Amino acid sequence: MKRILCGILIAAVTAAATVLLSSYFSTADTLNRIVNQDGYRITVQVEKPVDITIEKALLPDDFPADADVEVSFDENQIVLHQTETTTLYLEQICGWQDNDSLFFAFDFSYKLPQSGVILLPYRMNLDEDGNTESVTNSLRTDCVELRDATRSFPGAVAPRGFGPSQKFTVHVDREAFASAEEFLSFRLDGFTELTYEQR
Repeated sequence: MKRILCGILIAAVTAAATVLLSSYFSTADTLNRIVNQDGYRITVQVEKPVDITIEKALLPDDFPADADVEVSFDENQIVLHQTETTTLYLEQICGWQDNDSLFFAFDFSYKLPQSGVILLPYRMNLDEDGNTESVTNSLRTDCVELRDATRSFPGAVAPRGFGPSQKFTVHVDREAFASAEEFLSFRLDGFTELTYEQR
């Protein structure tokens, strides 16, 4: 009887893991096919700025400490921008004691219908026939300013890294972060709002 129950439990866990992994890989595969126009067609891409606001109350109480720090968040814990198809969320914050910066890592998750509009942190470069030739990271550092409810902190925030996939990293000055009250907010330019349809 114990062997039967153990077998059923193992089968159930294996089935659940298979469903979760296939869902993840199918979303990543579909997104790749959309971007490369394999079975899909890009009809419009428009540059779009995104305002990012992080409530300090959502972060650990002692954050940021003067010591090294690394805090990770679940996908639905700190959602920063959301549409029917796209969720932009804070994935991680890292900082080192001998560095004046904190590094905020962001990622996206997607629900991809056959046709829709999604947000990406890069732009597709199309040839004269409309085929995707390459992808360019397009988030820009111009006019990026960290703000809280009453003040701004010039030079305290800038995009720093891209990838893998849709992930990107933003540097935030540690002192400005500590001084900001209630929340920190900044606008990033250069996202792409992409409209696509299945062929």
